[in-house]
This record gives sequence, C-alpha cells and structure tokens, in this order.
Amino acid sequence: MPRSPQALSALCSAFLCLLLHAGLAQAGQVQAEPVTGLGQAAYLPLAIRQPDVSPTPAATIGNGNFEAGPGSGWAESSTVLGDKPGAIIKELHDTSIVAPRSGRYVAWLGGVHDDISILSQPITLPAGALRLEYAYRAYSEEPVCGADGGELALVRGETVNILGSVELCLATEREEWTVRQIDLAPYAGQTWTLRLRVTTNGSLYSHFFVDDISIVPN
Repeated sequence: MPRSPQALSALCSAFLCLLLHAGLAQAGQVQAEPVTGLGQAAYLPLAIRQPDVSPTPAATIGNGNFEAGPGSGWAESSTVLGDKPGAIIKELHDTSIVAPRSGRYVAWLGGVHDDISILSQPITLPAGALRLEYAYRAYSEEPVCGADGGELALVRGETVNILGSVELCLATEREEWTVRQIDLAPYAGQTWTLRLRVTTNGSLYSHFFVDDISIVPN
C-alpha cells in the first residue's frame, strides 16, 4: 500500500535519527537530499564520504648515502677544488685513505691546504619529533687542536644553527665509522639548508669523511 507524503517524511526523519544514534551522521558526513514527485518535498539522508587526507610526508635527505654519485641531491664546493660535482663526493677508488661505510661513494671534505669545503642541501622538516643521523671518520696530522675544524649546521638566510662541530687534530681522530644523532625537533615545520663545512689551514693535512646521512623519527 503506497505511503502518504507525510508518512514518508516521518519515516525519513526516523531513519536520519537512527543514523545519528549509530554515530554515522557526524558533522559533515550526512546531509539531507530532497526527493520530489511525492506531492511535497521529502528529505532522505545522504552519506558524504570525507576526502582522503594525505599524511604529512617525512623529511628525506636526497642521495644521503651518496650512491647516486656526484651531482645528485647535494651542492659541492671547495675553494681549492672548485664547485664542480665530484669535488667532495668521491667513489671508492678516489679515496685512498678510507673506504665508504656503505656502497662505493663517500663525502670527503678537507684533504687539501687552505681550503673551505662545503656540502649542502635544502630540506623541509615536517612537524614532529625527528633526528638527523650520520656516520663520520676523521683523520688529521695536526698535533694541536684548533687549526682545522668542521661544523654541521642548519642555515636559512643569516640564521645559522650549529648542530655539531669538531676540531680536526690527532686527539679527535676516528679510525672507525662513528654514528651521531642530532635532535631536530626545535627546527621542525620549517625549510632549511643542511650544511657541512670543513676548513683547513696551510700546514698539515686534515680529512673529514661523511656517509649515510638520513632523517629518522625519534
């Protein structure tokens, strides 16, 4: 038996209440859609699917293990060796002092006199607890600390946040790969340039090797 428009409207209202009690008509998820041709407007509940929200992408270091070779991910510069790719990122056969921690490539800063070596890359840090992780080895002929050294920093314009520094001398040599971790939470939600910088003087040689740079959750 056909229902009257008034009965159909009441039935629809009851159905909408059922949805509300079931928790299926949350804000923005259910709306009324008119149905005509029944003598008067009746409204049926219409479920609306919320658009998918993409998760915040994790911060990544491009070519962090250097296995893509020179010219990928990183800007390389040296006051002695120039700004060309390959000035800092070296393949295994180019590094007579130390083998890479993994793969065939490693970043080699220093190794020449009166030099400023810089390896840099822009990165965006999403909100959340993150840490920077990298491995390094250091060699130096300097008997006294203070002449040669290096630093890792986040740079934006005139702002330079030093994440870590090392004096390159006999006392700070690392014959094995050493892994360091640095908390990046204070810099989250911003875009920076990650910069590794090593300076050497004109007397004895100092070398700083870096490999397997990554950003991981805390």
